[in-house]
Amino acid sequence: MNCTYIIQSGKPCGRETNGSNRCSHHGGNIADEIIAREESRNYDLQRYRARLATKADAPNIKSLTEEIGILRLMIEARLNACADDNDLMMQSSAIALLINSTDKLISSSHKMDFINKNYVSKGELAQFATEVVTIVNTYVKDPDVLEAIANAIIAKLDEEEPEAF
Repeated sequence: MNCTYIIQSGKPCGRETNGSNRCSHHGGNIADEIIAREESRNYDLQRYRARLATKADAPNIKSLTEEIGILRLMIEARLNACADDNDLMMQSSAIALLINSTDKLISSSHKMDFINKNYVSKGELAQFATEVVTIVNTYVKDPDVLEAIANAIIAKLDEEEPEAF
């Protein structure tokens, strides 16, 4: 194949090319470089795609609890590595970064739980409490004790209101 670049005389260059429509003098090698770059990028993606597939098939993929635990262990290790106040000051920025990352991960985890409805609603919890009292009723025959248990469960349900995101 010959170069198709139009030179000043109005005619094509005509030099031999390596499979492209332009010779290396007129940019034909740039296409080869782009193709080589794309192939190398595809190689990197292929190399990580297999590892990504194994991670994506994990049963608790929508839970960040393991990652939160890892960050907490890292914080603990940093703190335990400090022998004195000076070490603590030297590690303070790394520790602050880990704490900030943990905070963000916990917030993300709560948001994911809320979005994926991995929480128990107040009505579901009340229904469960009713079933627990029914089970307790089969073993406890004293109505006063049963009423005290039911009231304690109801009081516990009314204690905290979960935050919405």
